[in-house]
Amino acid sequence: MSAQLNMKVELKALLRLVRTEFARLVPLLLLDWLVPKKKNIFLYGAFAGDLYGENSRFMFEYALKNEPQIKHYWVTANKQLYLELKRRFPENVIYAKSLQGCWTILRAKVVFVSDHITDVYYFLTKRHLIINLWHGLHWKRVGQCRKTRRHLAFSLARFFHKKKVSYLLASSTVEKFLLSKSFNLPVERVIVTGIPRNDIVNQDVLEESLADFDSYKSVVLYAPTFRHSEPPRFFPFDDFDSSELEEFLVKNNMLFILRGHRATTVSKARKLYNRHWKPDEFARLKNVQIINHDRLTDVNTLFNKCSLLITDYSTVFLDFLLTDKPLMFIPYDLEKYESEAGFLFDYDSVTPGPKVNSFKDFKTQLIKLLNDKNYFAKERLFVKNLRFKYQDSCARQRIMDFVKSIV
Repeated sequence: MSAQLNMKVELKALLRLVRTEFARLVPLLLLDWLVPKKKNIFLYGAFAGDLYGENSRFMFEYALKNEPQIKHYWVTANKQLYLELKRRFPENVIYAKSLQGCWTILRAKVVFVSDHITDVYYFLTKRHLIINLWHGLHWKRVGQCRKTRRHLAFSLARFFHKKKVSYLLASSTVEKFLLSKSFNLPVERVIVTGIPRNDIVNQDVLEESLADFDSYKSVVLYAPTFRHSEPPRFFPFDDFDSSELEEFLVKNNMLFILRGHRATTVSKARKLYNRHWKPDEFARLKNVQIINHDRLTDVNTLFNKCSLLITDYSTVFLDFLLTDKPLMFIPYDLEKYESEAGFLFDYDSVTPGPKVNSFKDFKTQLIKLLNDKNYFAKERLFVKNLRFKYQDSCARQRIMDFVKSIV
């Protein structure tokens, strides 16, 4: 992105921030202090209100089933999503830009988000109990630990949103201190409960029939992370041949699922970052499926169907550790990624799987991982125990118990 375009984007973002955080917010802030909060109204939202998913989704669905004495509402500012969800949850979805929506937000006491307050709506205050479930396990440099500067508007928005967050959730004591440092939050405001979406990684919860998974000997999920400078490359090998890949998959009765990062596949995110991933090269191959966010919002619902995960630097591999299935890593631009984003750990010490840099080695390691259960098993167990205090699928119950105890 050129310096001129970068400045233009930043100015637009600053103007939008001023409009939402100050100009339109003032009357709502006055109302917020006048309207009493009801302790039995809980709100949930994700993806800045544009998609249904993330940790908030799993928390919401659990609460609907297990906490009937509380009124639970999914909040969205996207009219199309509101109408879609209204068919599924007719009594438990509200449109944020309606009078009813604003009134419900003003009256609610507890709010669950997966990133920041705009997941529900921008006018939340410290009178709300805001629980940030977060959207990925922490091992990269974000927030205060970033190596590179973010847009001023982005930094200011994070500052305002962070000040309103009551508690942030973590999966381990290690992560508790990392999150506290990265977001400049007092350590006592980071609570180790486990993460809602990880309660279901070993369950058969896939609602949509995306493929006949049972007809394949093995199913491999390939999900690289987001890069600020360019879209991720799939099979970034000098000796890669798509016809050879297709032949290899058919011969081994193997299905490959390719999944781009949401910032390169979801419309709103793609426009913001200008990073479009076009999977045309692979879409026509046999035994290859493209399953992006338009088809499946939450990748964790696929884990029970998958035999192996391939990634580079995505935190998805940490969630996948709970399945006790093998991992492969393709860090083809490690030096560049470290300079732009960077990690809070030494990369090789916490990525328990082979690192491949050629298509020939890729195929060899893939077969070995699928056939040898002990290959990198000790390394996976070490990282899993380091990153997860609880491995019992009860995170949502712990979170709900904690929230009810302080409300």
